[in-house]
Amino acid sequence: MTKARAVKPGHASSRNDRAIFNAWRSVLALGIGLMLASALIWPIAYRLAGSPGVVSAIQAGLVCFGSGAAAVLMLHTKLFRSNPLAGLMATMMVRMFVPLSVCLVIAVSAADLSWQTFVFALLGYYGVALAIDTWLSVQLVSTQSSSPESERCMANGL
Repeated sequence: MTKARAVKPGHASSRNDRAIFNAWRSVLALGIGLMLASALIWPIAYRLAGSPGVVSAIQAGLVCFGSGAAAVLMLHTKLFRSNPLAGLMATMMVRMFVPLSVCLVIAVSAADLSWQTFVFALLGYYGVALAIDTWLSVQLVSTQSSSPESERCMANGL
């Protein structure tokens, strides 16, 4: 039988727990922001295409939430903690690639009104997700760049 060890306040395990908590808190903030945007996007989508327009808007919201959540979680990984600027650039690629590639596929393959509503909703959600993701990423980068670990890396030229 093993005993559970108490974690000291400055211990690596407590830092990892805090990073995981912050990552999921950021994903929750993104989800809440997109749900608030839904209050504006869904009525417009319904007016444009009826019930299929609302379904398209929900699908567009899920695409933006998925890419935004992946970007936020990726930025919180240990890989990008030592170089948050590189993480910010990588997450920008993830955040942009998924919605824009979906728009490209739709533009090439479909001309139905509900798909046009999907693209409209995708662009609306993308704007909201981009603003929230950028705000969360800048907050994370600013806190990481002021941490003692990053100051040590800067002093060593890393």
